Amino acid sequence: MKINGFISRPAFQAVTALTLLLLVVADYFFYRDRIYPGVYLYGINVGGLAKIQAGQLVQKKVDREELLRTTVLFQYNEKAWSYTCGELGMAVDWADTLARAFAAGRNRPVMLNYPERVSLLLKPVKLPLSFVVDRTQFSQALAPAAQLIEREPQEARFVLAEDGVAVKIAPEIPGRSLLMEETRQLLENSFEAYGAPGTLPLLVREIKTARTALDLRKLRVHAEVASFSTEFALSLPGRVHNIRLAASALDEFVLKPGDEFSFNAVVGEAGAAQGYLPAPVIVAGEIVEGFGGGVCQVSSTLYNAMLLAGLQLVERTAHSLAIGYLPPGRDAAVVYGWQDLKFFNNQNHGIWIRTFADGNSLTVRLFGEPTPGKQIKVLTTDLEVIPRSTQYTETDSLAAGTRVNVKKGQDGYRVAVWRITYLNGMELGRELLSRDFYRPVPAEVQIGTGNVSLR
Repeated sequence: MKINGFISRPAFQAVTALTLLLLVVADYFFYRDRIYPGVYLYGINVGGLAKIQAGQLVQKKVDREELLRTTVLFQYNEKAWSYTCGELGMAVDWADTLARAFAAGRNRPVMLNYPERVSLLLKPVKLPLSFVVDRTQFSQALAPAAQLIEREPQEARFVLAEDGVAVKIAPEIPGRSLLMEETRQLLENSFEAYGAPGTLPLLVREIKTARTALDLRKLRVHAEVASFSTEFALSLPGRVHNIRLAASALDEFVLKPGDEFSFNAVVGEAGAAQGYLPAPVIVAGEIVEGFGGGVCQVSSTLYNAMLLAGLQLVERTAHSLAIGYLPPGRDAAVVYGWQDLKFFNNQNHGIWIRTFADGNSLTVRLFGEPTPGKQIKVLTTDLEVIPRSTQYTETDSLAAGTRVNVKKGQDGYRVAVWRITYLNGMELGRELLSRDFYRPVPAEVQIGTGNVSLR
């Protein structure tokens, strides 16, 4: 409405609001799929262009061969590896590049982002290209560097000094792992519009060890506290192999003060899957072929060494038959999942177990902190021999009156075993360890009854 030739104030305001609304709507529909003015990609003005148009325009200016030839130097400590971007599998990430260009000025809802758009006009945004690096190709390119850098952690360990008596500590060596994905992302983020970053560090993670030299020093393992040896026949190669294999599994085990030792837990099952061979074993009072024959000699040798070291016995079982490599009462039978040798470290220092299978001799040495003047002896008493009987069997396959010894048999025993502790020659105490029974095995003799002619 006009008053004296002028438009009224309310009408003017309404027209203005409608005009602004139409401009906003027109602006929205025009730029809803276009990049706002004031945005540059790779130095090229892409304002007002749709993403696909902007991509086509910039790609014409990009020299792909230049990118492939661009070199990057990766460095770790004093070593360096040079690669071209083509070798590393690098390419422009056009989807991300155009998405970032389109997002400029769109951090708020449409009606609220006009101040940001004005800022773009006054101070244009110059965006670099985004890059992507193929994971597989990047990992293959850096494989030689990874092979040189990476290493497994090595725990601190006890070692015997040159004299074979004193104990030293070899310090731990931390492991290293090349962080391939993090290094790849660093390369992606460091590149700007083909401006090579020059030198980049290889990102490496240090892997700490579970056992350090400090941990071992706290155990106070300095010298031998006990040692015991047994001998074995070399005429049974399967048994010799099993003894050496079980001794190797036991070697260098460290028992902390207050911890319990389990032979079966440390050595494990003695089956074919674990590399053990058939050899004579005692099963239900009979000597038969079975996997793992000879392992009990390792447990028995360790048993005697731990007794001499003053460790506290928890579990031990005698064989059903007497064995040839130890006197009655001094053996320790083990059967995985059934019979075990267990003892407790009741000392105020750690125990380091070493095994040596040289020639036909097996030795177990225990190291810790010896007590000056302390001596331990193992004594067997009340030894009773149970003579073997003889079983006679008649057979007509032998000439009458002929006698053939089929099985030699062996005597049985009853025995008590004691441990006596001395300090400076004076007895401190004695402990009854066990009363054991070993059943006798009868001899078997065949007597001929047949009429067999001699030829």
